Amino acid sequence: ENGKTFSGRLNRDQYLEFGVEACQRVTRGGMNFSFELATCDGDHVFLLGRSNAIGHNGKPYNNVYCWYFRFEGDKIIHKREYRDTHHSRVVLFD
Repeated sequence: ENGKTFSGRLNRDQYLEFGVEACQRVTRGGMNFSFELATCDGDHVFLLGRSNAIGHNGKPYNNVYCWYFRFEGDKIIHKREYRDTHHSRVVLFD
């Protein structure tokens, strides 16, 4: 955003400052996530879902996601997000 480069690795504070707020900046009314499946194996959790949003440019943004979380006790220590990044760029940033 605005020529800034961000690492693919954000700590908790960076994620809350940039990641969460970014969803509001690129959409009208947020991502509106729905969740379809959650599965876990010990401390590893996978969550499948989708977004149902409208970009600020008026284009519909409907993407599919897979989120991976790793827990240590009751804390998330690692999160990854997989989605169609081309769709994100074309709809939200072009």
